[in-house]
Amino acid sequence: MTVLNSAPLFEKEKPKNLIMNFKTEMTYKLPKYIDIEKNAITLDQVLPSFVTFDSISSMYFFKPTEPAMHIGTFTIEGTLKDFQLSNPFSFTITVIKKPPGFSGGKKLKDLTVIQGTEYEYQMPPSEDEAGMPYKTIITLGDGSPLPSFINYNPTE
Repeated sequence: MTVLNSAPLFEKEKPKNLIMNFKTEMTYKLPKYIDIEKNAITLDQVLPSFVTFDSISSMYFFKPTEPAMHIGTFTIEGTLKDFQLSNPFSFTITVIKKPPGFSGGKKLKDLTVIQGTEYEYQMPPSEDEAGMPYKTIITLGDGSPLPSFINYNPTE
């Protein structure tokens, strides 16, 4: 008599790669997994610090809050196991953040200045939602440097 055993597997689809925004919360249900011989399945995983997993609902909970540690692409690795065989799987979660911008969503205003007159423009304060350091660089709309008659002093 020969006893056959196959490794546990995902029934229809494998886990998908995910993208989410920094400082938001997201959930993701692990696709249904089965063992053809109906053996008990255990799930072993390595999770980033901002991810938890509920084994009863097969639901992941994502809550990235630390800018230095939770922005980027992270791989979630797991293994479906029965009493004898295993089937590894992985998927990625990419946490993105908005680029720095003006506080309160303010925008720059278009200006018209009469030639030969001097005008001083105070830029609105800027911020980075993750509190990460950034540098303000001023260029023309096409990315070229400012003309010589426009001065930008970032320290004022």
